[in-house]
Amino acid sequence: MRRSSVLSLCIWMLSTRSVYAIDLLPGEAQAPRAGINYLQLIYQQSERGDYYRDGRKSRTDARISASQFQMRLGRTFEIDGQPAFASVLIPLDMRTEPKGALSNVGTVAGVGDLTAYLAYWPYANRETQTYFGTVAYVTAPTGAYDRYRALNPGGNRWSGDIQMGYQQTVWNRLIVMVAGDVFWYGKNKDYGQFSNTLEQKPIYSTQASLRYDLNSFYAIGASYFINAGGETSVNGIANSDRLLVRRYQLVGSVNCSFGRVILQYGGDLRTNNGYFENSRWLVRYIRPF
Repeated sequence: MRRSSVLSLCIWMLSTRSVYAIDLLPGEAQAPRAGINYLQLIYQQSERGDYYRDGRKSRTDARISASQFQMRLGRTFEIDGQPAFASVLIPLDMRTEPKGALSNVGTVAGVGDLTAYLAYWPYANRETQTYFGTVAYVTAPTGAYDRYRALNPGGNRWSGDIQMGYQQTVWNRLIVMVAGDVFWYGKNKDYGQFSNTLEQKPIYSTQASLRYDLNSFYAIGASYFINAGGETSVNGIANSDRLLVRRYQLVGSVNCSFGRVILQYGGDLRTNNGYFENSRWLVRYIRPF
């Protein structure tokens, strides 16, 4: 494949592959108490480097630096006596800066797509600290989008996700959690300068994590993720770009008088199509009120 073709494909895949799945924090499948409001502020920074096509690394110095600031608002309650949680995620600012061979694309910034979700725990045993929960997510095309741009903060399409998770305290303060989800995508009927129709198959994901509570203030954790599927097509022509990504994440948290602060760091272990994520770190602040 010629260098120019590779770079064009890189840009196209970057603009359509903004979401793999819904990543949970280790121990996040625990059911909350009812009647609590939550405010969560998140800052995320990621760096991507080598580009892979069918498992082979392409010769290009293209790189992408991306940052995002989010705000989440939510409230816990009960449905038929079982725990539930409703929330909305607002991407206040998203910024993507292509570098190297992609530097001519230009930096893109703007507001992303809004996501609302509802979590419900059909089983929550606080005595044994065993939980099974389900979550439904819906993302609306509210973000900034311009079909003449190679990169966009918004996806210009609806999407949804169904997730299930199980969590158990297995020894003293050691918590094990496993979860899986399926992400569906609607059509983008205004894709590219000729208003093509972009379609994408579902992405299937699994994740497993461990968390150890050192005491009532400090906790550490680690997660492993697998994302597969998501082949795209334009005007019915498949792009043979099925995704298979293996990722990791390390987490540390501290409970303070003014809220909970969480630091996350991770990246890709292996990918077959797309940019390899060298690093991703997040800072979260969670405040109940």
